[in-house]
Amino acid sequence: MKDKTFMILGFGTVVLVIGGLAVLAASQRVDTSTLSTREVALSCTTDMATAFHIHPRLAITVDGVDESLPMNIGIRSGCMNPLHTHEEQGVIHVESPVQRDFTLGDFFAVWGEPLAREGYALTVLADGTIAPDPESVVFKDDQQIELLYSSK
Repeated sequence: MKDKTFMILGFGTVVLVIGGLAVLAASQRVDTSTLSTREVALSCTTDMATAFHIHPRLAITVDGVDESLPMNIGIRSGCMNPLHTHEEQGVIHVESPVQRDFTLGDFFAVWGEPLAREGYALTVLADGTIAPDPESVVFKDDQQIELLYSSK
């Protein structure tokens, strides 16, 4: 009798824990339909929520010297932004729960860095073409984006 009661209590506890985790996961989901593209870029996501997945590449050159794009931009404890990096090879991972026209400006907002650098002129090339408005360069899969900073 004691074993049966213990089994029932144990099973009930497991069901409650699993149910609680399911409720918690559901409550963490964000309705992306009401968010701006920038708000989606700054939100937290999971691999399970990926509906849009592309990989633009970003190269940064300062006065002719290549600069690495840091690893783990947009990744911190308990949160992964839809725009992020894993390594220093310049690949930007766009893994979003919704398809949007994410931009270079969105990525820099996630990074927490300004696109412009004081004391430098900036030229941005998107697949070899000069971008008149660098912040608005829309990411595309396998796109090559170059940031060329030169001292003023």
